[in-house]
Amino acid sequence: MSIKIQAQKYKECMKEAKRRIEVVDQLISRKITTGILITDVELMCVQIRKILELIALSSLAANQVEYQKISNSLAKLWNAKEIVKNLEPINPKYYPEPIVLQGWNDDPNHTRTQPVKSGYLTRDELLDIYSRCGGLLHAQNPFGRSKDFVQACKVIPVWLKKIKSLLDKHIVNLVDSETMIMVILNLGFENDVSVGVYWKSSA
Repeated sequence: MSIKIQAQKYKECMKEAKRRIEVVDQLISRKITTGILITDVELMCVQIRKILELIALSSLAANQVEYQKISNSLAKLWNAKEIVKNLEPINPKYYPEPIVLQGWNDDPNHTRTQPVKSGYLTRDELLDIYSRCGGLLHAQNPFGRSKDFVQACKVIPVWLKKIKSLLDKHIVNLVDSETMIMVILNLGFENDVSVGVYWKSSA
């Protein structure tokens, strides 16, 4: 499979993630609502869990060739935790790396990337939020601890901000360490997701 096909699969995952981010944004701003706090929170949690799964699945798509060398279960994977567990031995640098784009020597036709150092969703936070969203989606057990949906309304915007910081502009390193996929989601705009394949310069 060519790198371009892997990049296209990655793009499709990111396009879906972008649409789901927009839905959560609209729920947070109450542009859309079910009219009930609990169901609004549950709907946001469903979208966030799916976004996190798409982050994991897109990384799987970027490393598809290498993964298929050791397993034939590719089509059955969906759980973010399981995907991460399977990806880490294959490509320790599988996780997206958020970037900012800066002009290079005042030339508008050339840019260089700089890593984002903080404020984005880390790998450990992805796994933690994935579990916390799952907990909020289960029906309330009358014998268990009550769920704090008001508190959830406060933390979900924080989670979403971290997700946006991770995905808005990022790179994904492929197994060979010389090739990367650069992604621009164009969050907040109707523009399509942009994806390109690049080879790292030795300079």
